[in-house]
Amino acid sequence: MSGTTNNIHLTGTLADAAGAKYPIDMTLTMPVAPQPPQPGQPSPDGTKVTNTTTILTDDNGAQWKLFADPTLGNVVQWQPKGATSFTAAGFSQNVTGIEKWKTSCAQWAPYQGGTGWWIASVTGTPPTVAWQQIPGDPSVPTPPNTSGVYQIGPGGIVDPNGRPFRANGMNIMAKQVWGNGQFDYARASGAKLRSLWGPNFNFVRFADLYATPLSGATHPASDANIRNWVADLNAHGIIVYAEVHYTGNYATGQALNDACSWLAEWANQYKNNPMVWLGSQNEPHGDGPGISHMMVTMYNAARGQGFNGPFGHCLGNPGGEINGMNPADFTGQTNSFMDGHFYGWNITSGVHFRDIAAMAAQFHNQQGAMNCLCLETGDATDGNNRDANWQQVIQEAYANPAGAACWYSNWSDTSSGADRLLASPFDYTVLTDYGQYAKSQMH
Repeated sequence: MSGTTNNIHLTGTLADAAGAKYPIDMTLTMPVAPQPPQPGQPSPDGTKVTNTTTILTDDNGAQWKLFADPTLGNVVQWQPKGATSFTAAGFSQNVTGIEKWKTSCAQWAPYQGGTGWWIASVTGTPPTVAWQQIPGDPSVPTPPNTSGVYQIGPGGIVDPNGRPFRANGMNIMAKQVWGNGQFDYARASGAKLRSLWGPNFNFVRFADLYATPLSGATHPASDANIRNWVADLNAHGIIVYAEVHYTGNYATGQALNDACSWLAEWANQYKNNPMVWLGSQNEPHGDGPGISHMMVTMYNAARGQGFNGPFGHCLGNPGGEINGMNPADFTGQTNSFMDGHFYGWNITSGVHFRDIAAMAAQFHNQQGAMNCLCLETGDATDGNNRDANWQQVIQEAYANPAGAACWYSNWSDTSSGADRLLASPFDYTVLTDYGQYAKSQMH
């Protein structure tokens, strides 16, 4: 065989029907179809690489390597089986190393004051890579989660069965913002939410106790409607995160007492339900020490009822409202996390979500550097006019390894067409273009 041809030399004698014989001596030249390059043998599971020269091969024949980017530091590149060159494997930056694991590749990198781990998820045609956070090195067995609740730590979130989890959600308000009466729970049934958002959807941030007296909030201890709604969403695999949706300066006096009473009621009702999480005040403003004092006071109100599930703290604005908080208010906490909200004005002012997560990681609870979810993001900073950079906002929010939730469930069109997830007939059956884009980022 030579190049793309195969030469066959034939010698011998042929005889015809009358018995005459004819000697032959000939060479046949036959074309040979070019063969695709064969991938190398799969690397052993658990093989780790920290240099930019060694290539890993997964069980599907895809190849992975590190590449030194002048701006992002080491990033991950890959070459799918059958491809002829390496390209970026999704988004990565400052990667410490990569590890071959079965049909995929894992990476580890600095994250929120510690080390985070992610594994590549390959989908689509042509194939694309998205990174999903995992609790740690996939080659090291994960200790069982014996707590019975979701656990949130520096390396990610694990469910009660020890499986990695990330939030893919939306915001729903307890009442119509138009002052039109009680929230219509039937409109947001578990079946409708699952049908609307698809299989990746798993989280509702439930905004309650906002600008109303305590009597106007939802009360699961006495209201079967709210209990049945929570149970319905939980039955469809959807977590309900009930949070104090005050707006403005951090709560003090009677407002703080009301919030603590409301959280204690929810905590007592759902202390044995891992699918209910709780959270302190929405976007608190004021001095840092006052903000963190409010947070720990609300945290203690829930923990005092025996509630051990995740408890979130919504952050104020980047800067003094975060950096000025008292670290001592968090060091004694367990299974708590930060919630950083993210809109177009953040990017315009030079702040990306990774910067907010880094601010949150300055604070430590019993698990270590506090993880930061993004449980409110959207297309309009002011709630009316769409931000020019809204798609970048949604991309960054849902790229957050711990997850995100978009704002919010509107009851009608707005004059600007911004800040709304639902399209007509506004019954959780049709998404706007913003809602569709947020759905596309859930993974």
